[in-house]
Amino acid sequence: MRRVGNPVYEVILADHHRLIRSALQAHHGKEEGTNGDSFFATFTSPSACVAAALAMQRALGEHAWPAGEQLQVRMGIHTGEASEGATGLVGYDVHRAARIAAVAHGGQVLLSLSAAGLVEDLLPTEVELRDLGSHRLKDLGRPETLFQLVAEGLRTDFPPLLSLDHHLFTNNLPTSLNPFVGRSDDLAAVRALIMESRLVTLTGPGGSGKTRLALQVMTELIGASSDGLWFVELAPMCGCDADPVAGEVICQLKLQQHAGLSAADSLVATLRDQNIFIVLDNCEHVIDAVAELSSLIGRSCPKVTLVATSREPLGIDGERVYRVRPMSLPELVVDGVEDLKGSDAVELFVARVREHDSTFVLDDSNAAMIALVCRRLDGMPLAIELAASRLSSMSLEDLHDRLDQRFRLLTGGSRNALPRQQTLEAMVTWSYDLLTEPEREVLRRLSVFAGGFDLKAAETVCSSEELETADVTDLVSSLVNKSLVVAERSSTSLRYRMLESIRQYATEQLIQVDGETEAAMTRRQHAEYYLRLCEEAAYELLGPRQAVWLNQLDLEWGNVQATFNGLGSDPERSEEVVRLGVALTRFVTTRQNQFPIEFLRRALESGAQVGTQLRARALLALAEMTWMTEFGEQAEKTAFDLCVQAMELARELDDPLLEAEGLVQLSFTSWALDRRDLALSYSEDALGIGRRLGNPRLIGLALFGGGNAQPTPKEGLEFYREALINLRQAGDLAWACTCLVALSLSVGTYWEQVREGKALAEEAEALADQIGSTFHAQLLWTDLSVFCLLLGEVDEAESYGRRAIMAARRLGRHTRDFLTWNIFTLACCATSRRDFLRGAQLTGAHDAIQEGLSKPARGFWSSLEIEMRDTNRAKLIEALGEEGFERASAVGRGLTEGQVAHLALERVAAVD
Repeated sequence: MRRVGNPVYEVILADHHRLIRSALQAHHGKEEGTNGDSFFATFTSPSACVAAALAMQRALGEHAWPAGEQLQVRMGIHTGEASEGATGLVGYDVHRAARIAAVAHGGQVLLSLSAAGLVEDLLPTEVELRDLGSHRLKDLGRPETLFQLVAEGLRTDFPPLLSLDHHLFTNNLPTSLNPFVGRSDDLAAVRALIMESRLVTLTGPGGSGKTRLALQVMTELIGASSDGLWFVELAPMCGCDADPVAGEVICQLKLQQHAGLSAADSLVATLRDQNIFIVLDNCEHVIDAVAELSSLIGRSCPKVTLVATSREPLGIDGERVYRVRPMSLPELVVDGVEDLKGSDAVELFVARVREHDSTFVLDDSNAAMIALVCRRLDGMPLAIELAASRLSSMSLEDLHDRLDQRFRLLTGGSRNALPRQQTLEAMVTWSYDLLTEPEREVLRRLSVFAGGFDLKAAETVCSSEELETADVTDLVSSLVNKSLVVAERSSTSLRYRMLESIRQYATEQLIQVDGETEAAMTRRQHAEYYLRLCEEAAYELLGPRQAVWLNQLDLEWGNVQATFNGLGSDPERSEEVVRLGVALTRFVTTRQNQFPIEFLRRALESGAQVGTQLRARALLALAEMTWMTEFGEQAEKTAFDLCVQAMELARELDDPLLEAEGLVQLSFTSWALDRRDLALSYSEDALGIGRRLGNPRLIGLALFGGGNAQPTPKEGLEFYREALINLRQAGDLAWACTCLVALSLSVGTYWEQVREGKALAEEAEALADQIGSTFHAQLLWTDLSVFCLLLGEVDEAESYGRRAIMAARRLGRHTRDFLTWNIFTLACCATSRRDFLRGAQLTGAHDAIQEGLSKPARGFWSSLEIEMRDTNRAKLIEALGEEGFERASAVGRGLTEGQVAHLALERVAAVD
């Protein structure tokens, strides 16, 4: 409208509406409503809906629009259940249809899997469906497989869908099985606050919907932040200062803690120049620590936006507070359905009732009672959901009567508590009191889980002499049906979790009802279960099922952290801490997750009685974790010293397997310290033991170390090839991936083998994606950028280079090392696109970064890469002149790392 002016826009809008309505009428569609320039319509026939969409798009494309405009309209088609509610058609599938349309581009028609399945055999021969794969939509629900309608007269080439899976929209926003309902005013208000302020806190009582509102706002802001949207759950944390909270943020964002810095300082160093949105959820129990950290980030990181959810404000300068109100309530006097319109509380109540009972009908006969129940619940989302779940087993009248009784029982609650906090407690207590005693017992014991659990874990932790395993299974199912436990189904598993307000209530009950001794015993059973799980995982993480087990540990990470915290607080359980740390070695290195390292280090230094063999393995584990996650010469020296200590113990034990593993680690750390002679000697000794033992994994690792120690990549080729064969035989995907990286770089140093090198890197990338290894992905995007550039595939080289820079910046890890190669390739890409000023400035920046790196970090430059570098420089001098090139290069030399990254990512213009 701003471009064409109001009069022309009104003509365009009128023509748009006329064309849409004409096609609807021709294909028997029913217009359900409009909002601005959008339409929502229903059809009794899916094929008629597709025909209408085709007719609409063709009519819009052929129409002569005023002022030479061309209208591009996106459309989404979905099939499912809906029913008439107070605000029109309601149901999960109504929301789903809107979200499908929202990820499309103008001119694009998308179909869900259910819609595509109904029409695929009925389409005309000239019309087809293009499978676009699975996508997370902006309702945070389950992923949806989407199809694009392809036909004559429709545009077919579109950018990637604007879903949460778009590679430019980096995020870790969790999914939800329930659609977001209502709160349009809250969404708009919170979004406006976030655009105005860098710290927004959503406050309100537990169960008021703060977290869900914050998450939905984040989905609306997808694309507004160049470095991503991130969700950090603080509920499992105990009271502490800013540094552990910063460590939790680092852990959940999978960032890298810098060696020699506190977690808080490391986080600030990583985020200092990032344009990023972070939600800090459930802050109330660590409010002082979050306030301190938020203040530090606010002062030091000018482009970071924080959104906190808490029962109280953080109370620091610059904070904008948004008090999350109850959902809008119906009128006091309700005679029928019409009087319920506009009430978000009623819409939520009806939607949740239908999830438990699809036969439920909202009509004039029950409208008044529904209004009364929603008012009694004060419009609190959690209370509404708990109440709605009961209608599968009781009438509305019974529900109302029970609510009334429970509210009266708690009117004498603490005067210091807010009234709505008392109301929520009344709701939770009421729901708890409706349970049988066995259900209550299981609910109390389930409170020890952090972040979620599966059925096997619940059975193990909750079983007792009185409750058999089969009983626990039935009781967990009963708690799910009563909405006190949430079941979340994925394509491979079913997991459970408790809403935080319920978990806290159940935790209090565990202590009050069962006593401290029983509560401690339950927590011990929880810790023992997850210690056994991690030790089982340790074996699997070295073999062909490591991808499965890495993903399993990702799911259980909240419980693993709780186990570390519980065991680490008891000096008598240091041996168990050591066992847990050793078991998680592969998880730490693959996921670059440093959380266990300090626990393991403290346990080893505590003087606790730990068996010699376990101590030796722990020293090797700590060495591997240190040099593979902390980086830098000091970390490598520390790791080397730890390996030496472990070797002494291994020889004392006369354990050849342990000795060989120590020799492998010594070879790796020696290579990292640029001592190739030592690295080769250690690898040869390890290889000899590995061959005697017939252990393919040890043989592969020793050969890999030998390949690293060779004077040139060409001489390392045969080592890497034989290493890869053995690692594949052992099923060690992570080290096979590492070996493929080394092999691709060695092969790709010769013109005739560049494509082979790229193919090996692509094979490694697929492995890295399979096991979810951030560590490998960054390396491979960098390498693939160079390969593509050598092959003249400039667009692909640019895409890989930018992904690598964005990943390195987000992780804040080893940044200069990663920047040097990617800045080099992106400088060459800019030159190829005749963006000579940017190319020259990036070349200067690259030169400055290279000069500041140590010899090993500068890396090996093949003759091909040197030729490409010299050719790029010559082209720039020819285009800009010697003086112009030197001037632009000097500008690049003077840029900070953050400025260089923005220049490379084309977030800023190259200005002479």
